[in-house]
Amino acid sequence: LSVTAEECAATADEAQKLGLQEGTKLMRCNKLCAANKHPAIYCEDMFDARLLREPVTDKSFRAPIFQLLQDNCRINCFMDISQLKPIVATEELAEILQIAPGTPLMYIEEVDFDVDGNPVLFSRQYFVNDYFQYNIIRKRL
Repeated sequence: LSVTAEECAATADEAQKLGLQEGTKLMRCNKLCAANKHPAIYCEDMFDARLLREPVTDKSFRAPIFQLLQDNCRINCFMDISQLKPIVATEELAEILQIAPGTPLMYIEEVDFDVDGNPVLFSRQYFVNDYFQYNIIRKRL
């Protein structure tokens, strides 16, 4: 597991997803997870930096992001809306995931909400298909 965290300014897309103004200071965590010692998942998590109640370090982000939000920000993610779509690796993603550019990936874009319906976390997740199988269960309510 490789983890880096930094403050950055929200892009227009990120701000829109989180219900913030463009340029708002975000806390961004980038994680690279391995399967069989090979990079398998690259994840970018971001949230409004003003939610932090205590200082954080890269080590603070080694646990699941939901744990950090709960412990440090006093926020519980209640639900998420995720969009899944197949993409191909860009040069940048290929370098991070140590795969060839153009390799198929599963991309998941997720917005998590608190119990009041406020967006609190925006994530971009890239999965190397060699390590995952996707199943969908559909149920009529």
